[in-house]
Amino acid sequence: MIPILGYVAGDRAELLIYAYETDTIAQLIDKVQQAATVSTKPTKTMSLLFKGRKVPLDATVAEVGFSPKDVVELIPCEQSDYSHPAHQ
Repeated sequence: MIPILGYVAGDRAELLIYAYETDTIAQLIDKVQQAATVSTKPTKTMSLLFKGRKVPLDATVAEVGFSPKDVVELIPCEQSDYSHPAHQ
């Protein structure tokens, strides 16, 4: 398992998510949204940004090359230029 830090657009909470190398990005989005349900409402139309780029939903954690404590951000699909305030 790989520990990954996640953020959701519009929320300042840092979320620690554990991902398997075989998880797809779609599964990782679901994990981040589930962890964020305390402070944000989940939506099905999210994209995942890693190092400033959108990651294809069918890519796996291993294919993307995540390392422990890498940071991912969830953004609404129509929003392509969002960057979490903690990373600006």
